[in-house]
Order: sequence, then C-alpha cells, then structure tokens
Amino acid sequence: MLNVGFMEDVTANQLNKIQKQLTEKYERKQLIFQKEADPTVKRYVGELWKRIVASKKLDLLSVDNLS
Repeated sequence: MLNVGFMEDVTANQLNKIQKQLTEKYERKQLIFQKEADPTVKRYVGELWKRIVASKKLDLLSVDNLS
C-alpha cells in the first residue's frame, strides 16, 4: 500500500480512499468504469500520482509504462 502521510485538509475516510486508489493505480487494478465522486479525493489522486511518476521512485514497475 502506498502511504501519502499526514494531510490536514482531508478526512480520515478521504485519506483512506486516496491511499487505496493510488495503490490500485500502481498495481494496475483500477477499474475502467470506477468513478470517484469526491472532488477532493480525485484531485489529490491525480496530483500525487503525477508527482510519484515524475519522481521515478516507484519499485518493481517501469515508470515509463505507468503514465
């Protein structure tokens, strides 16, 4: 599981969703038809994923194949 750390402006439930969705994205388990209704979760997942890929600090998978 990817851990995003402490975030003051999200609830515990939102933080769990963000971590879960980032992990699923990393493991390529994200469903095509899965839509996130919470705009805060959606925004953070997008922003954090871009930072993760740009940092090239992912284990196991090729960064070039993830974006």
